[in-house]
Parts: sequence; structure tokens; C-alpha cells
Amino acid sequence: MSERKPTVADVFVRFRQMPEMRRLVEDCYYDEDLLEAAKRFHQSEEFAAVISSLRPRTAGTRASVLDLGGGNGVASLAFCWSGFRAVLAEPDHSQAVGLGAIAPVQKQEGNDVGLCAAIGEALPFDDSTFDVVYTRQVLHHVSSLEVVCAEVFRVLKPKGVYIATREHVISRPGDLDTFLKNHPVHQLAGGENAHLLREYRGALNGAGFRKIRVLGPWESVINYYPMTCAQYASQCREAISRYIGRKAAARLATIGFVLRMCGVYRTNTDHSPGRLYSFLASR
Repeated sequence: MSERKPTVADVFVRFRQMPEMRRLVEDCYYDEDLLEAAKRFHQSEEFAAVISSLRPRTAGTRASVLDLGGGNGVASLAFCWSGFRAVLAEPDHSQAVGLGAIAPVQKQEGNDVGLCAAIGEALPFDDSTFDVVYTRQVLHHVSSLEVVCAEVFRVLKPKGVYIATREHVISRPGDLDTFLKNHPVHQLAGGENAHLLREYRGALNGAGFRKIRVLGPWESVINYYPMTCAQYASQCREAISRYIGRKAAARLATIGFVLRMCGVYRTNTDHSPGRLYSFLASR
């Protein structure tokens, strides 16, 4: 009988015991202390950027958000603490990376998150249920981009918004093997994937979304986390200084427009397999 292949939960339980993998565990918010991980995510620049992108659409309301494929629920808790009504839909029941992690704290004061065992291809919700659907590194795992995007569109209210963050992108099909060979979790548990940018956009368009904003790998801290905004600005300053000197570069690197243009340039010249993109799609 062949040995059972480790699950993602198995891998992260093992990683928690390995000092050299501690940073990866924390970057994935799969700490053993769920509330500590959720607080760190809630305070992160990544989550602040997510909230900033949603506020114009949800201002003045206690908006409902579906955290689809949200694993252990750190984002659900962060949304709850930010004034949203959050529901976590996740098929994994494990205590390391799934519903079993959040269940013990779900009903504690301030942690009122709804839990639902479900997959994105068959959501058990009525049409027009949520103001927001949020996914973090989910679409590249699903069996069908088209089906999941159609389900997301269906459960969103009119004028609702879907924010799909940190999705792996490749420039050509041949890049997929390179990406997978260098992914530490995939080497042990499998399950990773990446798609062409046009495939993500095509699935969103096909589902009915018409206003789609694409954020490239260097155009938002949502994508370049765990790098901070300050670290990103420092990298831009160093790159600019090669052309105009350190003093002038230091001044330019404080200007938002300059940093955004650096992000556009770096995005357009970055073809690394598995780089991260995010999508903001309005119904």
C-alpha cells in the first residue's frame, strides 16, 4: 500500500516545528495561535489596502462579506473587526488550516463569523446575498475558474464587488513547471497552480463582470507583501538613484505618482513564473 501524500494541513503542522520555516508559516498566517495571526493580518498593510479599495463601495453600511476559501479564517476575523458581517466558506475542516482552526473562537465576543463548509464551484447561498466576495490565493486552486467566477457573480448583490487577491500568474504555459518546482508546499502536498493573466480576466468577463481593475505584482502592497510599503519605496529609490543620484532619488521616492510609475514599469518587465496579481471586479 502506497504511503498517503501529506495534506496542506500536514505540511504546515510540520513547518511549525521547523525554525527555518517559521517565516513562511507566519507569512501564510498559519500560526498555531489563530487570534495572534488574525490580529497581525488585521494590522497589515495588505489588509489596509484591501479595505481602502472597498470603502468607497461599502461606506455607511455594515456590509456583508463572503470570505471564500478563507482557510483558517484570519481574513474573516479581520473583516469582522473592521465592521463587516463576515461568512467564511471553506471546504477544509482541519484544525491547522481549515474550519477547525476558527471554530473554537468563532463565537467569542467580537468574533461573530458565520462558518460554512463549501467549495466555490457550488456555493450554498441565494442569489444576491453578499455586498463583497473576497478571496486570497484561491482562484489558482479551483477546478474551474469560469464556474467559480460565475458563482461569485451570482451570490453578489447588484453593484457588489469581488476582490480576488494574490493570484499566481504565468506568461506562457511552459512556465508552470518552473513555478511548481520552486514552490515549497507544492513539493510536499501538491495542489498549486497558476494561470495566464488573460485566463483570469476571461473568467471574470465571462461571468458577467464588466468593470475589472487589475493590480500587477508591483502596483499594490496586496501583491508584494510581505515586503512593506517602506521597503518597496526604498527599492524604488535605489533603482532611481542609478540614473539621477541618491539625493534627487530620495526626493522623488516620496512622491506617490513616481512610486506608482515604478510599480507599472516593474510589473511590465516582471515575467517571473507565479508572480502575484489581484483583481477588483464590480457587478
